[in-house]
Amino acid sequence: MGYHGSTSEIKSEIEKSIKYYVLSIKYTKYQIQNTKYFSMQIHELKPKHKSRNRKIVGRGGKKGTYSGRGGKGQTARAGRKMVPIIRELIKRYPKLKGYRGLTLEDNSVVVNVGILEKHFKDTEIVNPENLIAKGIIRATKGKAPAVKILGTGKITKKIIVERCRLSVTAKAAIEKAGGSVKSM
Repeated sequence: MGYHGSTSEIKSEIEKSIKYYVLSIKYTKYQIQNTKYFSMQIHELKPKHKSRNRKIVGRGGKKGTYSGRGGKGQTARAGRKMVPIIRELIKRYPKLKGYRGLTLEDNSVVVNVGILEKHFKDTEIVNPENLIAKGIIRATKGKAPAVKILGTGKITKKIIVERCRLSVTAKAAIEKAGGSVKSM
């Protein structure tokens, strides 16, 4: 392919082609930087939301392998009929890994001695029903909750405490003030 014309025309053609080449390189760099011009690859996918904690299920075992059944043989098979010699110890022993979510919450309500000083008079009975009636605590599901009295604050009144758990300091403070504590 030959050029017909003067050398100045040939130079201008070469300069144009060089400019076009440089511009195309710049444009491809711009495309590479802004990846929206390229199609997304599978390895570039990311989850839209954070994954929640994995749900715990009580499958037991060591997450595979022998699943806590040990090696081969009769003991590893389903429906085996071997009676354990030390059954009671086995019953008491912690079992396989897995979900055991039975932990009972302590739903007792905490009341301090200083609050009892404000709301109760001398020789008045302190029990869960009276605490609800005075608005100190609330009933849970229509029932009076378990109450624990703690020793924060001062008390000078002689009160009678019934059906409430007490800390050692609270019991000492109430008895020092002349009050009494009836056991649960």
